[in-house]
Amino acid sequence: MDFQEFSPLVPVEFYNNTYNEPLVDFYNENMDTKDDLSDDISDFINEENDGNLSLQKGQIFETFEEVERYLTNYCEQKGFEYRKRRVEFDDDNIIRKRTYECTKAAQYQPKKDKDPEKHRQRSSGSIGCQWHINVTCPKSTEVIKISTIVDEHNHPLNSNIKIHGAQFRRFSKEMKCDILEYLTAVPTMGARTIYRLLTKKYPDTYIHRKNLYNAIQEVRRCKRIEEKDDAENMLQDLYNLQKEDPGWVIETRIVGDDFL
Repeated sequence: MDFQEFSPLVPVEFYNNTYNEPLVDFYNENMDTKDDLSDDISDFINEENDGNLSLQKGQIFETFEEVERYLTNYCEQKGFEYRKRRVEFDDDNIIRKRTYECTKAAQYQPKKDKDPEKHRQRSSGSIGCQWHINVTCPKSTEVIKISTIVDEHNHPLNSNIKIHGAQFRRFSKEMKCDILEYLTAVPTMGARTIYRLLTKKYPDTYIHRKNLYNAIQEVRRCKRIEEKDDAENMLQDLYNLQKEDPGWVIETRIVGDDFL
């Protein structure tokens, strides 16, 4: 596909943040406006993480954000998902203790109507799993460390949690920014090309087609709102100028999807 087809939408100096090659070269080779990812998703290979992560009592971290990043990698390797259970703050609103638990923790207590005809039989993911850790940051030391760990599960672990776990299929802010960058460069870019760009930059991340479609629509929707807000702000500035100088003549028109 000839590069001139994209001009002037794609600037020549538009580079990928990870690779030295211009993104336009990749577009020329892989550009596709189609949104069907059925052929691409099957190419993903679930590779094991390098190294064997572990959690130990007394393990030290710099920040609670670092704790959660480590836990994400740990859970991905072991085959389960975690969630934040409880947090304790001091008088200065500084986190002093946080509890993380398996998403299958606790026990589901149904609130059923007395009428058995209105009961709906369905299973719950809360099956009383005991796995949890407490991470504390005492005032006396200001050191963030694991104070308690219960490393026991009452359910099988999933070696493909990276693919099936909702926690690992969420798009990060960085990935959404990349999607916005791609769509800004080539507004007509389809999901297939965006998928190829993302898998090249994030080779260890499984990208589920539904999540990608949702992320693209979210980015496009936010982009439209931002453009609409810019137009409204510009119009308001023009009206302000008209108040100062009645000689201004302002004519507004609606173009496309309700854009000024």
